[in-house]
Order: sequence, then C-alpha cells, then structure tokens
Amino acid sequence: MQAGLPALLLALSAAACVPDGDSGRRGAAGTKRPADSGVAATPDTGVEAPADAGVTPDPDGGTTPTPDSGVPVTPDAGTPPDAGDLCMEQPVKPRQPASVYYGTTRPTYVPLTDDQILAIGSFDVCSGLLIDYTWVLTATHCTLNTSNRYCIGNQPANPNICFNIRRVIDNPNGDMTLVELTRDARDLAPTVQPVPILHENMDSTWLNRTAEASGYGQQEDGSYGEREFTAEPIVRLQGDTLTIDGQGQHGVCFGDSGGPVFVIASDGTVRVAGDLSNGDGNCVGQDNYTRVDVHRAWIESYVGTTTPPPPQPCGAVDAEGECSADQTQAIWCGTDSTLQTETCAASELCTWDSGASGYRCVNRAQDPCQGIGERGECRSNVLLWCQRGQLLNRQCGVCQESCVPESYDDNPHYNCIPSSCGDLDFLGRCEGDVAVWCTREGQIERQDCASNGSTCGYIDQVTGYYCQ
Repeated sequence: MQAGLPALLLALSAAACVPDGDSGRRGAAGTKRPADSGVAATPDTGVEAPADAGVTPDPDGGTTPTPDSGVPVTPDAGTPPDAGDLCMEQPVKPRQPASVYYGTTRPTYVPLTDDQILAIGSFDVCSGLLIDYTWVLTATHCTLNTSNRYCIGNQPANPNICFNIRRVIDNPNGDMTLVELTRDARDLAPTVQPVPILHENMDSTWLNRTAEASGYGQQEDGSYGEREFTAEPIVRLQGDTLTIDGQGQHGVCFGDSGGPVFVIASDGTVRVAGDLSNGDGNCVGQDNYTRVDVHRAWIESYVGTTTPPPPQPCGAVDAEGECSADQTQAIWCGTDSTLQTETCAASELCTWDSGASGYRCVNRAQDPCQGIGERGECRSNVLLWCQRGQLLNRQCGVCQESCVPESYDDNPHYNCIPSSCGDLDFLGRCEGDVAVWCTREGQIERQDCASNGSTCGYIDQVTGYYCQ
C-alpha cells in the first residue's frame, strides 16, 4: 500500500481510477482550485457538508465573526518594533504532526486487535476481508473465480494461510462481491476474528470522521504483498460510494482493490464500511469504497447477520479521549479498558468536559469555547483555538506569521506559520479581479481571474477568496 490510492487492479484504465468531481481544496503547492464541487448532496442520501454559520466574508479580505458569534477578536495590526517579547509570551498552538506518506504495518486510528488484523487477506490480484468465518468481502472488478485462493497471515508480508474458494457471488447493483470459502477459517487460523459489517446507516454526521483502509497492494517502492494501513478522513458520501482522501500524502494503491475501510461504529466497535472500488491513480488522492450500509440486505441474504465483535480494546485512545473532526462524536477509553463512544445530540457538541476530565458531548450553551474546536479558526489573521476547555488566541501578524491551514482537507487544522505575508492570511482577499492569498509555506500567491473569464469573490471558509 502506498500512502495514497487504494491499490486498484493494474488492468483498470486510468479513467476508471479518477473519481468524479474535485474536492474544492487548495492544492498542496498552495494553488487554489475552483470551489464548484466539494461534498455534493444526492437525492437518495441527502449528505451535505454543514455550512459554517459563524463566519462571514470580510470585504477587505479574511473573515470576521458574525455579531452573534460571541467571540471577541482584535484585528491584527501588524508587527510593532518591540514585538519580540510579546511573541514569546503569546500562547502557541501545538503543531500537528506531519502525516506519513507511506502506509503503516499496523492501524494508527481504528483499534483492531491482532486477531481482527489477521482477517485481512489477499487474492494476489486484490485484497479482501473475512466478515464471517467462511465469507470474504471484496470487489466485483477483481473478477475472481474458484481457481483463486484467499490467503491471510500473522506477519504483514507473509500471507501463508490459504483457503480454497467454494463460490463467488457478484453484486448485480454495485462493485461488491462475496466469496465463500470451502472451510471455516478457524480450521487453519484458530484465533482469527472476522470484522462484521456496519449495521447503521451512514449520513452527513460521518463526514470528516477518520476511517482506516487496508490492503496488500502496491507500495511506494513498487513492491506488493505486504498488509498495510492508512488513516484518512471521509470526505464524501454519494449513492453507494464512500470517499476518503489521502490529501496528497498517503493512501491505498494498485492491488488494494476489494480491501476494507474500517470505521468506529456508534456502539464503539470496529466495523467494515466498504470495499475498495476505485480511486486517484497517483495513490495519494481520493479513493472510493462501495458502502456496505447501502448493500447490507444483499450481504445478509447470503451471510446472515454478521456476529458483533467482543468489546473493543482502546488501542491508542486514552481516558481523556478525543472528538471527531466535526465535533459530533466523542471517543474515549472506559474504566474497563474498552473503547467508549457517544454520538452528540443536536443540542450538543464534543468538547472538553471538566467534570469528566476529558472530551465528551456537552450542551452547546455550556461550551466554554463557543463552538471553536482544537483545530482552530483564522479570523482576520488571528488564530483562535480551544485547549482543554480554554479559548486561546494568537495574533499571528504581530509575530510576522500568517494564520493558515496545516492540512488541506474540508476540516483543516489552523496555525500561525512564519511567513512574509504580513497580515494576509490563507483565505486571502480580492485585489480587483486578482485573488491574493498566503500559502502554507508563508508565500504570497496570486491568480488573475480575468484571464480565464471569471471574477474574484469569496467562496467559503475552506477556499476563501478565489475565482468564481
């Protein structure tokens, strides 16, 4: 697995590997893309990324809080001559660790047990997952038959426990296939634990949550045959497709086709949410999985109701826990050392709960940070962020910094980054029909909108000012 596209079959055409639409993110090099796509709603799902109602465009560039936001912000006035001590004294938001470009041999987000990891296997040309002791979930475009074998293994690069195939059942309405094995997987791997399918319907609350994909596909050095993982945000739900985004840094690749994408369900258990269908051919972009919640009735007509796993261990999650990117779900390690989850009600959001000494669902009216999360926000080149229930701010321009996102997904982390942009931030401004903004590297970029027959204007909180 390369830190990017789920390994598709090499036989797939390049056109088949490119998802429809554009993410609306700025490119990794600091260039902006037209914001006419993003997360689109479809009639049968109604999934749409929630708009940010707390920020309105500033005619002079950047953003300003709306009158009802309740967050006082002092406009950034630039760098005074004696700013040195002030910059040392201002609160500093911790930098987000750089995402790995390559896959990892163990999951980094979803707390799979060793016995569940063992359920992830290879058909040589594709990957798959045991969802029951005699059934494997994979993709139809893998074109499997009874001459293939399904192999698993305790070592990431040694799938040496192989099973013959009794029959292959292709889904007539989606890129999903069920493979029935000739024997119970426990006959050859007594400890193996299948991962059951997701039993709840996915909706807009799943957007920006982290999912973890796996497979035996191509790695960055061109080799195949090692089981690897990559954790990425869910950026789109459309029809029977779930899309995750490697953000130009990591992902799945050729040969990972049919492999699973895992999520943490509302009951705190790990579930498989889909099988890899296609994705960006660069192996570091967006990848599309066929959703099991859409095809659950078809799956269970053959497999039956898949058995829920035992209580889930906490993995890397501690007692303080964490919030999902959209602050709609809290995840923490319980006193019994098992993973606990809570989905917030409409009147709540996930933030620091001083009573629980951790991240939990809290009534919005009692949120000490007034809706601002740890990811932060940029307002007129002032960085605001929540740190354990305390709303902090840093005037970036005072210290010759710019407030910019540290990742270019639909819900980025913001921070003050040293730059030569002065008071210009990532959202930028319009200078006539020229869009001007500060890149993540702290450099000023410009785009002449008139050159392509468009005008400059405010797009949204992710893109800022750009051609429209």
